[in-house]
Amino acid sequence: MKIALHNQAIIDGYWESLKSLSDEVKLKLIEKIIKSFSEKSRTNSKKESEHTDEMIKRFAGSWAGNESTDEIMDSIKKNSTLRKIQKL
Repeated sequence: MKIALHNQAIIDGYWESLKSLSDEVKLKLIEKIIKSFSEKSRTNSKKESEHTDEMIKRFAGSWAGNESTDEIMDSIKKNSTLRKIQKL
């Protein structure tokens, strides 16, 4: 539900910017949007799950550092600027 509301806010923001355009310009934008869908379907024939699986196989376990997970987390926490601001 939260995502749907966020998406609606984005759409509303675009609409506020676009509603004053002429009908001709709006139609050209519609043509470009429709064209982007057909281009996406041609170039992206893989299902999202197949792409995700491929990326996991490609990058999972690719970290080459010697630090443990705990050491990495400690380093992130230690160097986090947000944490330093919150402590003030």
